[in-house]
This record gives sequence, C-alpha cells and structure tokens, in this order.
Amino acid sequence: MPGPNPSPTTTASPLVLGQGIPLPAGTPQKVKVVNPRPGAAGTATTGIPGPRPGFGNNEDPASAPSVLDFEKTSIILKDLPDKEFRDWIIKVQKTLVDLGLNRGSGSADYERLNPRAEAYLDVVTWDPTNRATFKDSSDGKQSSCGMFIRDLWWLCGARGGKLMDEAYHSGIITSLLYMGPGTHMTYHPDNKKILDWNTKAFLPRPGDVLALYEMLVDKDGNPYPSNHIFSIIDIDKDIALEGGQPMIRDRDGERGPADVVTFTSIDGGQADGGGGQDSKHKYHENWGCNAIKTVTRQMKLKAGRWPAITAHWPIPNKAPGRPISGWIPIGSMQHMFTAPLVLPHRKSSPMPGGGGATGGGGTPAGGTHAENADPQTKHKQWDDRVDQHQADSMQDLLNVFASAGYKETLDNRNWYTSPDNPKKEAWGPRPRIAMDAILHKNEGDGARWVLDECERAGLVAPKYGDQYNLIKSTLGIVNNA
Repeated sequence: MPGPNPSPTTTASPLVLGQGIPLPAGTPQKVKVVNPRPGAAGTATTGIPGPRPGFGNNEDPASAPSVLDFEKTSIILKDLPDKEFRDWIIKVQKTLVDLGLNRGSGSADYERLNPRAEAYLDVVTWDPTNRATFKDSSDGKQSSCGMFIRDLWWLCGARGGKLMDEAYHSGIITSLLYMGPGTHMTYHPDNKKILDWNTKAFLPRPGDVLALYEMLVDKDGNPYPSNHIFSIIDIDKDIALEGGQPMIRDRDGERGPADVVTFTSIDGGQADGGGGQDSKHKYHENWGCNAIKTVTRQMKLKAGRWPAITAHWPIPNKAPGRPISGWIPIGSMQHMFTAPLVLPHRKSSPMPGGGGATGGGGTPAGGTHAENADPQTKHKQWDDRVDQHQADSMQDLLNVFASAGYKETLDNRNWYTSPDNPKKEAWGPRPRIAMDAILHKNEGDGARWVLDECERAGLVAPKYGDQYNLIKSTLGIVNNA
C-alpha cells in the first residue's frame, strides 16, 4: 500500500513551493479569479483546479488554485495499516495550515492575500450560502474549528451521515463527536449527562481528535458555552498502558515518568491577527476565528500519570483553558473512510507567525503579518517576543517559538544573535537555545550541538537538569551516546 507521499500520478514541478508537495501534472486550464483586487474586473489565471470539498455529489473546482489545489487519488484509507492511515490524515492536515480570511488593509495586500482567503473558504465552507456569510464577517464568534475537522475527514475519504453529505448546519461539534463510534465523552451535549470516562482509558495518538468544553459566565453574569475541537498531529512523549493505566514517559535515555506532555495540532477557528478587509473591502480590527493555525498545548502530569479528565488545558498565551469533553480515537472510524483520498496540493508557503490563541480572539504569537512590516518594526517585534518571554519556564519558552512558526523563529534567532542588534543576546544564550531547539526539533543526534550549547550555558544538572532534558527531548535525542 502507498505511504503518506504524493500519489504516483503526480510529478515534480518547478512550481513546488512551501512544504515541497509536487503539483499534479496536466494541461493548465483557464480559471476565473473569484474575488479580484479592489477596483479590478474578474480576470483569469492558469491552473489545474481539482475537486474541492462539497456536499452531496457536488465537487467544485478550487477557487484559489494558485494557493491550494486538490487531486482525487485512488487511495482508500480504510484499507491501509493503522500508521499509514494516521499519517495520511496528518499529511493532509499539514497541507492546510495557515490559511485565513485576513486580506490585509490595502489594495496591494488584498491582491496578494485574497487567494489565501479564498483557499480558506474552500476548506471550511462547502455551500454558497455559508461561504457568503463568512466572506463578509469579522465576528469573533463565527468559528471554523468543527468545519475544519469535517473538511479534513472529507478529504481523507470519510462519508456517511448528514454531516458529510449536506450543507452546513449548527451543532457541528456534536455531530463530529457522534460520528466516531469509539468516542468518549464526559459531557453529553443533548441530555447533559456526565458519562463514565476517566483518564484510565485515555491513550491519545496522532490523528485523534479532542474536544474541549466549559460553561463560562460573561461580565454581566450570563452563562455561555465555550468549546473547541482539534486534531492532534504530534505528541512529544510515549504513552502506553502500564499496570492497567496510561503511563506517559520521556523519550530520553532514562525514559522516566514525564512531568509534562505537549500536544501539537493544526486547528481551525484561530485568530488571524490584525486588521484586514473582507470581500467588500471593509476594514476590521479583529478577524476572530477565521484562520487555520498550528497550536501547542501543554498538560502537566504527576509522575507520568494524567490529571483528572476535568483538568483545564492551557490555551497558548492565556489561562486557565478548558477541560476535555470528548476524545475521538480515529482508529475507531477507519472503516468510514470509504471514498478515494482527495489530496491537497499546497502551492504557496505558509506565512510567518504561525500559532494563534485557540477558540477565537487573541493574536498569534508572531503578531500581524510580519513579512509586511518594515525592518524596524520587525526588529521590535522580535525583541519584544524575547523580552516578554525570556523569564518563562523552558517549556513555555519553547511553546512561544513553536507557535511563532519556523520562518518567524529563524528570523527571530538571526536577529537575536546579529551584531547589528543593539540588544544582541541581552538575555544570554537561553532564548537562543530554545529557538535552536524548535528549529531543529526531532533531528536527533544531528542536533546534539544544541546540547553542547546547553552545557556551555550551564543549563545542566543538578540545578537545570529539567531544562536540559526538555531540550534533549525536543531535539529527539533518546540516548547519551
């Protein structure tokens, strides 16, 4: 069976960009630009628009093939071994990262960013009515987290039920939870019953989906629900049953019980940062939940054991987070992935400034689109990031740079060590080491030089052994050889 690589029908191309995914070979077609730049008439461009998600039997071509195109393959995920099944889901998910509705604040920005916005709408809105409501909205409550999971599963071949075969309807998170025959829930959204699930059954793996839920109270004393749903792409620790209960262990040579576990996901329903224009060129100050971003979440452990399932998960740059209300082991759904994989092809690089605050509101760690800023502004953003977080715990510092994204962190690191920076290494080597750990994550022994830097900086046992081991785990170094 083929693994998580482009299907044999694709070939390498000079247009390979971003994550290096080859584009489909074929004869370019003329496709109409859905939203031209302000003041311009509809134009045409070349591309090979493939079948993007729809409902029923409708599969419309990609609206922004210069950013994201789709190819129907002959791969059926239900027939694959478990690891390949999960790897395909993760691959598709990574291809969709950093799309969003923010079109910038001027005609030049609009022309450059509008295809990215149209690609986002291709991903989360299947029917024209729903698409229209998103185009002209900056409502922070109009989230796409559940719509993103629905699209991810659809692209990977999941079919059946009104969620996959009809236009958008309310209650999409509940419908997603109901789709998984192996779903565990602590809170049933229909009958409000607390179900029998605790951490003794909690063995999450990449590809699985988690839902968060909590009833909050606004400033006027009115209760309102706060929920979110996301699909995991990476877990930085090993989780296995020991003595009938999950044990979470470090991946270093000692493999001792872990004190913390970090989940990485790519989420819909994220803040896209800053001001922008919608399709009617209106200015908005906050684009709410209208983006897809990489997010890291850290769960504190006690001697390698989970806390109560009702414990609060931290939101990046916020507190206190929300408890887990549902867990969908994706393996329990594999038999539902019966349609051919529709493989997204990313033709543009993800933008700097990756992660955002989960569930609407907030600003990504990278701020508003940094590549648009003048050098002085960018230098201040990078200095401010280090100044604000240099005293954080090592885990929190790593989360900050992971959320910023690879290119933003690389630029931040180069500026922090630049002889042209008046504040060069003002906070010593610790922030640089954290940036290097993220830039060389999971490289293994090839990144051992970062540990040498830790030793030169004195970040070693006994006083700083926990930080040293955390860097080591982030680099994917599992022994002392």
